[in-house]
Amino acid sequence: MLPYILKIKDMGFLKMVYRASISLVLVASIVLFTGFMRARKIVTIVDGKEKAQFLTLKTDVNEILKSKDIDIFDQDFCDVEDDGHDIKININRAVCVYLTVGTERRSIRINSFATVADVLKESGVELGADDIVNVNKEENVYNGMEICVNLVRYSLREEVVEIDFKHETENTDELYEGETRVKTAGQKGELRKRYKDKFIDGKLVGTSEEYSNVTKNPANEIILKGTKKKQVKPASKANAPAVYRKVISGKASAYTGGGFTATGKKAARGLVAVDPRKIPYGTKLYICSPDGYVYGYAVAADCGGMMINGSRLVDLYMNSEQECQRFGVRDVNIYIL
Repeated sequence: MLPYILKIKDMGFLKMVYRASISLVLVASIVLFTGFMRARKIVTIVDGKEKAQFLTLKTDVNEILKSKDIDIFDQDFCDVEDDGHDIKININRAVCVYLTVGTERRSIRINSFATVADVLKESGVELGADDIVNVNKEENVYNGMEICVNLVRYSLREEVVEIDFKHETENTDELYEGETRVKTAGQKGELRKRYKDKFIDGKLVGTSEEYSNVTKNPANEIILKGTKKKQVKPASKANAPAVYRKVISGKASAYTGGGFTATGKKAARGLVAVDPRKIPYGTKLYICSPDGYVYGYAVAADCGGMMINGSRLVDLYMNSEQECQRFGVRDVNIYIL
């Protein structure tokens, strides 16, 4: 009887121990669950247009991002808000902008909060006072933005320009009419000019004159012009024909080269050019000069501009250039036969 009673008592004790164990496990579970609920974090990640929300016990931002296979690259920016219970991570991805300086173009990765001025500073671009930027330097950058910097440079240069001299004429009775002589040779002057050239990206786009200064004045050329009249001597009886109707005196020149005359005749010695209004074509002539030169008998068969304008009385045809040069220009007497 006694052993049975003891057995019953042991069973009661075991039940008490079991119940106590169950209660202890429940209490521990409640404590752990309560601790978990208090320790957990509600994490919100905003990455551009993508948004994710989840629970985690992690508190380190890098570990949280790593757990979700989210990479942060150079120039990306993370804005973290942690109120002790919730964590909000805003990821601002860097943007790619294109910077052209002069003729060199390159791409630059920079955070989206940056301005154009930040891009220039980050790239080591120091703007000159006259350099041109196509966008406002305070403007925020965006993906694919084109920033162009035109480099403006100025260069000074000098050059010397010649100043032409003028021609002055003085009359003199020491020379015959038609003769000239240089009394004072002309000298060119000098004008020094300074120019300012404007270059944009190495190309010349404009030039302005800064100043000009005459460093040497020109000296005018003085030419003496003859006024002395030549006395036309009558032909000697040795040169004059025995019979003639009248005599005309004036200046003569010489020409050669072949061809045909104005009257259709083949050019040859003895056929001379005249002003047909004064000496009609076909008129027979005898030509000699006061200095003793005798051209001889000739026929008026050609004409020329010098005869028409009155600067020559007659143009004598010669057989060669040498004869023409030897004759030159001289006074002659034309005997109308």
